[in-house]
Amino acid sequence: MPGDSWLDKVVFDPTVSFERPDGDHLKCEHNHSPDTCRCHMRCEHVGQDESIYRAGVIPAKGWHVDSKGVKKSKSEGKGVMVSAFMQLSRKFGAKLSPDERATINAYRETRGKRPDYNPFCHYFEYGKNADGYWTGEKMKAQTDDFLDAAEALFPDTQFAIEYDASSGHLYMGDGALVVGNMNLKWGGVSAGVLRNTLIVDGCVGDKDAIMYFNKDSGKWSLTQRNPNDVKVDCKVKVGEEQSMNFGAACDPDAAYPTPPPFYHLDALRYDIMMTDAQLHAHNESLVAEGKNTVESARHREGFLGSPKGLKQVLWERGLWDDRMVAKVKEGDRRGRAVGGPECASSVLAACPDFANERGQLRKLIEERGHIMIESPIAHPEIAGNGIEYGWGFSKKKFRHYRLQRDALSTKHLAHDVQRSLDDIPGSTARRFMRRVRRYLWAYQQPDATSHSLVEKFVKLHKCHRNILDQEGAFLDSEIKNAAKLEEEIRREVDNNQRKGPKE
Repeated sequence: MPGDSWLDKVVFDPTVSFERPDGDHLKCEHNHSPDTCRCHMRCEHVGQDESIYRAGVIPAKGWHVDSKGVKKSKSEGKGVMVSAFMQLSRKFGAKLSPDERATINAYRETRGKRPDYNPFCHYFEYGKNADGYWTGEKMKAQTDDFLDAAEALFPDTQFAIEYDASSGHLYMGDGALVVGNMNLKWGGVSAGVLRNTLIVDGCVGDKDAIMYFNKDSGKWSLTQRNPNDVKVDCKVKVGEEQSMNFGAACDPDAAYPTPPPFYHLDALRYDIMMTDAQLHAHNESLVAEGKNTVESARHREGFLGSPKGLKQVLWERGLWDDRMVAKVKEGDRRGRAVGGPECASSVLAACPDFANERGQLRKLIEERGHIMIESPIAHPEIAGNGIEYGWGFSKKKFRHYRLQRDALSTKHLAHDVQRSLDDIPGSTARRFMRRVRRYLWAYQQPDATSHSLVEKFVKLHKCHRNILDQEGAFLDSEIKNAAKLEEEIRREVDNNQRKGPKE
């Protein structure tokens, strides 16, 4: 449900225009810098989504003549993915006109770039032997090109772009502070490499993180065992930078070497490759310690240069508790709460530096003075400013066009996709947007569960890409309305041609 911000009131209230009232100077809440902030401009809601059109997908029902029907492929066949933006100021799926392309080119030249495709509607032939696969980096590049084109055509407009919660849209990038990329302990093949982070208020707890180093033995301990032991305070302070990895090398002039993990003081410092005898001796030591497992890998990882893991990072912040586990799941047998104080990943994720980590897409959009919105999960009826209805309308037309082709052929696949998108009239796209607004308004009502529009979507759905199943009748009616409109335009053109030019 929306909050109390100005953007929420605009997006979720169908009676309010996207135009900011004159003189309304609100404090920017979207991480915009003063140089790029566009919050004083007109704001337009834009929906983005991707959809795949497959050559072998045709209507399930069809006519048979002389017991012969349409040849169908055993599979859905080769496909084309379309990544598009739906907005009020441009026709959905439309190509760039020569004037638009010239305007965009001139604008992008000032930014040292030049477009080589239509960023409003990008066609992508996916596959290992084609254009590859759609990734977060490709989505970021298209969004950057879209903003270039949109800013060139509509220079006095701020865009609130709505994306769904797919992994490509939430792509964090390399080195991002994401607890899901961390193991509980140090090292590990699956552990990601996180960048260093600046400690701010709220990142540090009240517990100590102290170790002692004995120069004579070269060993570490958590308690002082000798008066000559060197006390090392490992706790990070506000304003300091915390490294997410153990130092790769030791400074020979330092008073002590890089401290090991606090819970594994005798950990290997460097990677080694054990001989058969060393491996046998190592396994015997494990048995002597009462452990039931033995190791077969000769390679043993040293902690230097390895990721620290949740346990070490929390300990250095004074937040570690020995009762913690990496993650608490539903129905925990020990009664631990999901996301509670005993869940290490939740505690670290709540720290401001991790909690405020932005995805690559959001960072790009906000750095350019625009706004990113995330669509609610499992609600296609309100997603993407009506773009799901656009896909549904287009795919119904596309499947009928494929009936006229050999389902096994992909020769005219891209042409049929473009044709199906061109068949969406601007008036129909605007009705899709109004329908989304009606649903948004309905969900805002106190008795929303009794609203006739909302009742259709009370049941849970596995995913949000099922508008064809939910709104099939509405899309069929819109296709009929579009066909009537097309027929009226054709008749008017024919009548004008018969009358001839006016003298």
